[in-house]
Amino acid sequence: MKQGELKPHTNPLKPGLTEHNKRARISYCLNFIMPGTHTTNPTYYDMHNVVHIDEKWFYLTKKDQRMLLAPNEVPPHRVVKSKNFIPKIMFMGAVARPRWDREGNCTFDGKLGLFPFTMEVPAKRSSCNRQRGTMETKPINKVNKDVFREMITMKIIPAIMEKWPQDDSDKVIIIQADNAKPHCGADIHEFIQSHNQNGFRFFWAPQPPNSPDLNILDLGFFRSIQSKYEKSMPKNVTVLIKEAGQAFNGTHPKTLSNVCWKMREIYHCAQVTAVVDDVRAATQYLHSPMPMAQVAQIEVEEDEDDWEHEDYAMSLYGYILLCNAINDQSNFWKTLCPKIMPSPIF
Repeated sequence: MKQGELKPHTNPLKPGLTEHNKRARISYCLNFIMPGTHTTNPTYYDMHNVVHIDEKWFYLTKKDQRMLLAPNEVPPHRVVKSKNFIPKIMFMGAVARPRWDREGNCTFDGKLGLFPFTMEVPAKRSSCNRQRGTMETKPINKVNKDVFREMITMKIIPAIMEKWPQDDSDKVIIIQADNAKPHCGADIHEFIQSHNQNGFRFFWAPQPPNSPDLNILDLGFFRSIQSKYEKSMPKNVTVLIKEAGQAFNGTHPKTLSNVCWKMREIYHCAQVTAVVDDVRAATQYLHSPMPMAQVAQIEVEEDEDDWEHEDYAMSLYGYILLCNAINDQSNFWKTLCPKIMPSPIF
């Protein structure tokens, strides 16, 4: 180690994506490219009308929790009945991309709500804390299709219509979620569109399988909320719900906006990676060398200070070079990018 022959290395686990998963990812990302720009200067839609929803467990406490103590400060005394069955509540989060004016002021924070899966039930017996029959908040530990759709109807849709910017003339809302069983169903699209009202039109857009990084919440915003929530150290379920909501509302909109920018980079990387993975077979077909630097060359035209800058471009020069160079006899483009034109709802 001291001689430099060995060096420490942390090896992370990578997602085991199948070929079908990779093609679904790139097809999904290509749906957000504006028509007429995919062969010249690929430009993504602003994605202001996409609402990301997802579930997350929030635990009352953790088995081991690191904290900073002042000199002579007594460590807090934390107790639970069982370390293997710590009380927890599942929440449904809903966010969209924040919006900013020319002066950098936030006009829409993008935080639509963090809703707990709970129910109110009467206490079966009296105790030192409450009388029999007092309504108590209990978590719903099993979220099935009926519970999920009730959450959509009673919480998500009303929150969107209440908090959505009033100056948005085109109220076409795309709701994106993962492919969990409660989210699926043959009639899920009809169920979402049945809530069209007050000028709002809703569409269901499930994200590609095994791709949590294409959801703003899973990508980083949930982790930001959890880091704030863990500082509160709630004592019961009621306080847990309150502290989780305060952590959600107290997170700065720029944090959410930064996660949105990071997701744009992932959209780009999903396309570049697909090209790089197949570049060897493509170059063999073309009988000409193709530098990897051309394939992976990236130019992102964005101004972090100008939050109103919408139609910034992500130019994939190597990506275009490869696609234009392969003629119709190659099935690379057809199999890798089956849907180049965005669907009407996008």
